[in-house]
Order: sequence, then C-alpha cells, then structure tokens
Amino acid sequence: MFTTTTTPSAYSGLGYGTLRILNASKLDEGRYVCRGENIFGSAELAASVFIKAPTRIDLSPKRTELTVGESIVLSCKAFHDPTLDVFFHWMLNGQPIDFEKEGGHFESILVVGIVHTL
Repeated sequence: MFTTTTTPSAYSGLGYGTLRILNASKLDEGRYVCRGENIFGSAELAASVFIKAPTRIDLSPKRTELTVGESIVLSCKAFHDPTLDVFFHWMLNGQPIDFEKEGGHFESILVVGIVHTL
C-alpha cells in the first residue's frame, strides 16, 4: 500500500513493493509509506522524498575573438535550487585553472551569490 498526497497518475507500481515516480515535481515531495501485509501480520516503512530544482549554468560571452594582449571577462551564472549552495570551478581545456599560480594571469571574482566571473 502506497500513500501520498499528490496525483496518482504520476506513479506506477512495478510490483514486489516498488514504486516509480514519473517526471517528479515539487508536488511529489513528501513522506511515502510502504506497508506489507500477510496472514502473520504487517509492517511498514517510511521514506522522505525531497525534490530539488536542477542546476543550470549560463556562461557569457559564449564565443569571442581577441587580439593577443587584450583582456576578457567571462561571467558564469548559476540557476539552482535555493535550498542548496553552488560552487564554481573554472577549467581551461579540461584542466582546473590555478588562480594561485605565481605569474598567472587569471583572476576569479565572486560578483553576487549566483554569479562568478573570470
């Protein structure tokens, strides 16, 4: 037996006590209870499900051309679930940028809580 306060059309029972939540949304967040019964009695167990918004990143400019010696500012903005923190990691050609490197020419600036600038 599965109990919930959301629309049953979002769920499918897979048998053997398994519940699948299809296309989860914030409405599916809550306390789910699985109850098993037979002639010898019953038992139940609860699970709390929390639904988080996915993190999306916007980077601008996406493509630009520079002349040697010019500077550029890249801004990375994260849209994320407000209950979670976001951490930024810059990489160049798949390798992490070392902002502490002696003589390096990269600077990392945290502009606002959800924007990080290189």
